[in-house]
Amino acid sequence: MITSLPRRDDQAGWARLLCLLGGATILIYLYLALFEPGTLQYAPFTIQDDARQFHLWMPRLVDPGLLPGDRIADYWQTVSPPLYRYLFAAATRLGIDPLLFGRLLPAPLLALALMGSWRLALRLSGNPRHAFIAAGFMLIYLLHDDSIYSASPRAFSPILLIFFLEAMLAGRTWLMMLCLLLLETTYPSSAVIAIAVLGLRQIKRGGRLGFTMSLRSVMLMAGAGIVLVAATVPFKTSTRGWGPVVTLQQALQNANTGTPTGRSAIVDDSGRIGWVCNARMGFVPEIMPCNRNIPGAPIVDVLLLVPLVLSAIKAARGKRDPETSERDLVYFHVLLATAICFAIAAVLAFQLHLPSRYSQRILGMLEWLAIGQMAAAWLDRKGRIAGAAAGGLIIISFFTPTPGFQRPLDPALIRHIAALPRNARIAGVSEELNAVPAITGRSIMGAPEQAIPWHTRYFGIIEGGLRDSLVAVSTRDPETFEAALDRLGATYLVVELPMFTTGKIPGRYGIVLPDAVEEAERSMASGKTVLATHASACTTYAGPIMMLLDVRCLRSAAIRQP
Repeated sequence: MITSLPRRDDQAGWARLLCLLGGATILIYLYLALFEPGTLQYAPFTIQDDARQFHLWMPRLVDPGLLPGDRIADYWQTVSPPLYRYLFAAATRLGIDPLLFGRLLPAPLLALALMGSWRLALRLSGNPRHAFIAAGFMLIYLLHDDSIYSASPRAFSPILLIFFLEAMLAGRTWLMMLCLLLLETTYPSSAVIAIAVLGLRQIKRGGRLGFTMSLRSVMLMAGAGIVLVAATVPFKTSTRGWGPVVTLQQALQNANTGTPTGRSAIVDDSGRIGWVCNARMGFVPEIMPCNRNIPGAPIVDVLLLVPLVLSAIKAARGKRDPETSERDLVYFHVLLATAICFAIAAVLAFQLHLPSRYSQRILGMLEWLAIGQMAAAWLDRKGRIAGAAAGGLIIISFFTPTPGFQRPLDPALIRHIAALPRNARIAGVSEELNAVPAITGRSIMGAPEQAIPWHTRYFGIIEGGLRDSLVAVSTRDPETFEAALDRLGATYLVVELPMFTTGKIPGRYGIVLPDAVEEAERSMASGKTVLATHASACTTYAGPIMMLLDVRCLRSAAIRQP
């Protein structure tokens, strides 16, 4: 295999090799997206983890009458950027179901990521072989991060940032501004970083203050800023009705966010805010999770950033030849821009969204690009054995994408729910509820996956539905049972059968509302619940794991209970 590799300066050969590996990745991804693993049986209910949030409202694109009066669907439709909504609406008009389109979309996005990574690596690395290794390492990160696979607004962020940086280095103003415009209308926090990097790039040494900026640069930055404001102000205005945004103090007092095991934890294992290493608050890209008691995780995550930091420092000090230093200054500018924007977002938490979105989205890619550049230089000195090891790592990564798909435990239940009247409203306690709206177009009263606590009014709706569902499945008092059903306004309840025998609440309810789950489990341990008493008489669907119960029947039975 070594002898069949392209020559060091064979740009077309290295590009073909990267395309060959990338093509294999895309085929593997499409297989995982469309078929049951290990078979050629089509899997219609496959959905990516985050798509269960952003695609929750999209059945309305197929039939505007679906999810009527659903405030949870209203929220996710509101927080979806306009350009993102228009893209899925256009696909629907072409006859492509939104759920299927969400699974197909990552394939062309992966192809664009492949192309952009190669172009950026080639511009930074100086020779094709080094570019192949650097791009390969960058793609190691992208193929094992779930951003592109999510088909959510953040799926576009890494690709647009890559093309923005390459266009900026190449001096292609039109492409750079197009990428910036698309970022501003899909993922504004990444657009802020891009504008900050562009602004730092315009600053030159000289002038009374020690730096200067040309009139063209000033106009360029002014135009970018105006477009960003024009794109984000209407979006911020539309989400105002779901606020106010939670404060940092409120988040620390909420078990969902203020404990290391919470659904949206902002603290590390010690209980302190994870400013360095945390998926939502940390500056450093969280390659190894820092709130799961993994020994040395913060150290590993910090060390992975070292090659990028070293490249930034060397470029800023001009220790390399002028051409290389000018190219590598992008690392310095990105590092400085992310530090500034991260600090502002941290001080204003959470008015400008999560602080990590201003650092991890771009640093995660570039740290692996810098690692690849360093590895390429090192391999020149270490010879074929080290090169084979690096090549093996790249190949393994291309053949093991991790899209993070979710599939229902009971597909027959999903089909049954999809056949219910369009005004059906589903409550209960089961992780199956997470994907019900996106897949079936039927409303739910709350599920752990949608329990995002940043807009307080929205979280209040979710929290109320979850708490009342927990009460409904666990109470032994008929009056309390009936009151919970009244507040829910549901027409059906979903429950998991093991809950009746184990007395344990399934899934991630305990990391969203631990107090409510503890109370529910105490109630179930103390005697037979109202739901358990009447479940068999009110079952509309019974599967090996799940049951769907008619609420009207349950209410009538509870009233008759002595």
